[in-house]
Amino acid sequence: MSFSIQIVAKDYNVLNYGAKGDGVSLDTKAVQNAIDLCSKEGGGKVIIPSSKTVVIGTIYLKDYVTLHIENGATLLGSSNYEDYTTDTHKNTYKNEPPYGSLSHICSRR
Repeated sequence: MSFSIQIVAKDYNVLNYGAKGDGVSLDTKAVQNAIDLCSKEGGGKVIIPSSKTVVIGTIYLKDYVTLHIENGATLLGSSNYEDYTTDTHKNTYKNEPPYGSLSHICSRR
């Protein structure tokens, strides 16, 4: 008896999630929405399509997500400092329990 498992990764084009790709508009939310859905649905590729310039601030990559920038595409960091998270570690792990942190140890008294 033999078994075969076929895994099909989905593609998530950022334009389908609201990115303009015009090199001027801030597309952070659209890119993050594509990343979030891709991870939630089991993984795949988040695609920045060719001939588009996608401007972003801080994004958070997640498990089973590949960020694919096609030939001729540009992923450009925003020039506006306000588009970036100031404490990425804090925001990345904001929903995680503080195991081993001083606040957790002290609260067990």
